[in-house]
Amino acid sequence: MSVPPSELHLEALQCHFTWGLSSNHVTLLQLRDKLLDICPDESNPWRGHIYNLLGFLQTRLGHADEALSHFSAASEALRGPELLVNYSDLAWLHYERGEHDRSQEYLRRVEELSREYPTERDRPTEGDHPTEGDQPTEGDHPTEGDRPTARDRPTERDRSTETKRDHSLERDRPTLTERDHSTDPSEYPLLPEVLAEKAWTLMNFDPQKLVAAELFERALEEQPERVEWRSSQAIALMSAHKHRPTGVPPEALLKVQRAHEEDPGNMYLSAEYLSQRVKRGEQVEEEEVAALMPRIIERAHSSYSGLKPALLYYRQTKALDVAIVWAEEALEKHPDSRYVKCCAALCYKWRIRFQKDKPSKRHLVEKGVALLEEMFLLYPYPALVKEIDLADLYGTYDRAKAGEMYQKLLQRRLEPHETQMLYNRYAKHLQHDLSDIPRCLEYHRKAALIDHDSFFKDNSVKAIESFKKRGRDSIQAEIQQSPLSAHLEALQCHFTWELKRSRELLFSIRDRLQDLLPDESNPWRGHIYNLLGFLQTRLGCSDEALSLFSSASEALRGPALLVNYSDLAWFHYERGEPVLSQDYLQRVEELSREYPTERDQLLPEVYAEKAWTQMEVWRNNDLAARLFQKALEEEDERVEWCSAHVLASFYARNKSSDLLEQLRHASERDPENLLLRAEYLELCARSGQEVVPEAEALAAKVLQRPDRMHRHMKPLLELYHRAVSVQAAVDLAAKALDKRPDSRFLKACLAMCYTWRIQRGPASQELIKSTAALLQEVISLYPDSCFKMEIDLANVYSQYNHSLADAKLLYSELLRRDLEPTSKQILYNSYAKFLYFQMNDLYTSTQYHMMAAEIPVKSYCRSNSIKTLQKIKTRRVCDPRLRAQVNDFLLRTPKI
Repeated sequence: MSVPPSELHLEALQCHFTWGLSSNHVTLLQLRDKLLDICPDESNPWRGHIYNLLGFLQTRLGHADEALSHFSAASEALRGPELLVNYSDLAWLHYERGEHDRSQEYLRRVEELSREYPTERDRPTEGDHPTEGDQPTEGDHPTEGDRPTARDRPTERDRSTETKRDHSLERDRPTLTERDHSTDPSEYPLLPEVLAEKAWTLMNFDPQKLVAAELFERALEEQPERVEWRSSQAIALMSAHKHRPTGVPPEALLKVQRAHEEDPGNMYLSAEYLSQRVKRGEQVEEEEVAALMPRIIERAHSSYSGLKPALLYYRQTKALDVAIVWAEEALEKHPDSRYVKCCAALCYKWRIRFQKDKPSKRHLVEKGVALLEEMFLLYPYPALVKEIDLADLYGTYDRAKAGEMYQKLLQRRLEPHETQMLYNRYAKHLQHDLSDIPRCLEYHRKAALIDHDSFFKDNSVKAIESFKKRGRDSIQAEIQQSPLSAHLEALQCHFTWELKRSRELLFSIRDRLQDLLPDESNPWRGHIYNLLGFLQTRLGCSDEALSLFSSASEALRGPALLVNYSDLAWFHYERGEPVLSQDYLQRVEELSREYPTERDQLLPEVYAEKAWTQMEVWRNNDLAARLFQKALEEEDERVEWCSAHVLASFYARNKSSDLLEQLRHASERDPENLLLRAEYLELCARSGQEVVPEAEALAAKVLQRPDRMHRHMKPLLELYHRAVSVQAAVDLAAKALDKRPDSRFLKACLAMCYTWRIQRGPASQELIKSTAALLQEVISLYPDSCFKMEIDLANVYSQYNHSLADAKLLYSELLRRDLEPTSKQILYNSYAKFLYFQMNDLYTSTQYHMMAAEIPVKSYCRSNSIKTLQKIKTRRVCDPRLRAQVNDFLLRTPKI
């Protein structure tokens, strides 16, 4: 399949779809909330641009109908050359919806406008502007006032546009189709209206503030009378330098001053300018601020009102009680405004953290916490900084809750600049709320080492330098006041074994382990409780974690309690309960004396639990095998350790047939370990031996013990799948579910077998329908770890009559999620196959195979995508441009 011809023309347009804007799902959701908080009315000079950007965001969030509505509203709000970006956006929207005729119609409108408003060829190119950025902070809003400008009145040029709109196109000018598409579109000179809209758009993406200011400068060179452009440029400059102690640089200050003089009715600009004057050491008269505030309060429901920068001014001048008075007045006037509540919450946070009057602070804390928690209901996708703010407020009176929230945040997969901010703020929490200087320094160092220039990096560097200047004796004195951390770091337990994984994987491991708990015969039962306790801690569920650690304490005996007590020492330390933490440290010390080891050696029970944990969390079978070997050197009679050692070695060597005899011996020694026996029988089947009778005997044994089904059923079904038949696996799973009809695990097993049956070949529509229904139920039972089942459901939908649209919708939803790299790779590979086999779309399928192969994770999906791309490269029926693209990709894709 060749590249659709209109795509090349679309790529040449200047609009939101070609400006390289962030595609991060959470970022887009947060930006949508910010734009909705503007509450634009007809007097807002950026009303049309707001609708355009909202339309683009809704497109990328998968809401095409809402997007079309916003783009249509923009078409009504904009005039003349300002419609160029809007029509370009609509051309892209209809193209992505598969409405190519409508897309072509808007391409023609773009061409018309381009003829009516030609650009000068001697303008500087767009590629000349700088590209430095700035660190995002506490929900900075896009910036402009409400003052109507000359832009809202039709100009002579606009009226000319209306009369020319329906004229036939000139024949002597090259069309979009005829242009040389090898030229970078950014090299074309742009209309000032396009430059201004691009600048305003980039202002909303934090790292692009200075780029936006430069684009405004170029637009103003053409139309210096546009007051709203000059004001927005000034706001972009102030925002880009908001962490500069002395305000904007001198060369930018002149632009800010001019904008303020020319646009005195812009309250947002006026409020921002107050802070600039304070930074420069200028005395601001109270009467001036008092005159501005009532005007701001009147329109405080809009983020363009200037409420937040005005409150920031009071923070700078240390008049936070005055700020709270104004915030409360705004709340009284706009009680339903979520933006006003957000600003009020910010005020209370500043008041609590920056003024140390603890006796009178409790009511302030309660009000601040209540506002922040309400804000999370009003903003379903809050900025990370707001979640940190709430954790900090809890840190002033509920350290356990604060620790739980911080641990939850530390487990989240974040962008580098977000991680840097989190480490910096967590370091301050450790210092001020927990007096934990060693870990405070550790997290300041972590923040400083992240390769991203920001306020938070500079702040952490300064903190480290401050500790150095205070001298070693001073630091040691503080460390001695928090001796727990040094002892805790020396422990061997889940908290020190570097088990950090994404929340997505933590949920998956948690659900898998929870399914094993009903089997009281499991020799790893105490270890399962321990690991589950740690996982729940990292998932922010501290009460559940404590219950699980307590269950482990009951299940384990003697030296096996060492890891459990160490975990509990860490757990209570992170909850801000140092007395309980010290108590468990004492128990660890007593156990260590009772069960001594050689120096630098661990107890065999600790080696074994660490090995088992590595297999469960990291699938690090090579390390697990070595650790089990160390444990067995001390106690070689432990059957469960021997079995686990053989399995770890077997998996580490990719199930090599060289280990057949070891598997047989281990299986004979541990006949209750059906996983071991199933792996042995599967290896026998691969070598051509008959295993069906013994597999059936194992199945009969499992069905007689329903309490052990969860531990043994899945490996047995996989053996049936590979060595008996898929239908036999389906029948076995159905029999097991009959015995335990409420088991979510056995429902998942049956759904897995149904999926195998559909994948094997032609399946009845009745089976496909039953599989889809069962998968939907299983997904509801595993809400936090159902990613792979959702892919299975999408593929089942694609096989069912009239459900192709459901498959497309589910894939579209999955593609919008913020997934970890391994999951992205699985999704891209599966979606590529769906596009090719079900949608007959080779071009887009190829793009997704390349996206899967580009992720540097060694896996079956990556290998499969690379293999598919190698086939495409040699297919003569393919478009030569596509083959060339694939060939170039494969040449620069490294092997892993």
